[in-house]
Amino acid sequence: MDNEVDVTTLDPSLETRVIKAALPKKLGSFISVIINVPAPRDENANTGDKHMKLVLEHYLRVDYSSKVAQLFHVPEHYVRYDFSIPSENRSAISRHFYVSRESLGKKILANAEVLRNSDGSISVNFIEINSVVPPAWTMSMRPLKDGELENQTLFLIAKTDKCLEFVPVVRRS
Repeated sequence: MDNEVDVTTLDPSLETRVIKAALPKKLGSFISVIINVPAPRDENANTGDKHMKLVLEHYLRVDYSSKVAQLFHVPEHYVRYDFSIPSENRSAISRHFYVSRESLGKKILANAEVLRNSDGSISVNFIEINSVVPPAWTMSMRPLKDGELENQTLFLIAKTDKCLEFVPVVRRS
């Protein structure tokens, strides 16, 4: 979260949401990742992903013990929550898509930032890029194999038997 804002420049028309938790810990960043962006649900056409939601532009105030609250500007984006943990009324992973509306339902290139939240869940921020750089990574969420450990490209999804993996793209000669 690099969008910290000066409170003197706040737009009064935007909602301020508050979370009482520590800032997420950055686990990794990946440049030029091929991703599939889900299309949001269109009830009239009976198409799209019912779990893909629009998040309007807002401010996020993070309050946590013994620290001064931080305020961040969060632009409009889409979010998809995966792997529900019903006993905790939350998901194990959230994917945030900072993409143009034209990219919904398509395969695109994005930069990715992987974060571990204070509750153990993972957030992945995908920021669309328009680049001539060839893709460097693909991303998958898959079952965890016996003996696999978290590393720089593989992230365990808490309270599931799943992992999030970034795999280098193999270039054919």
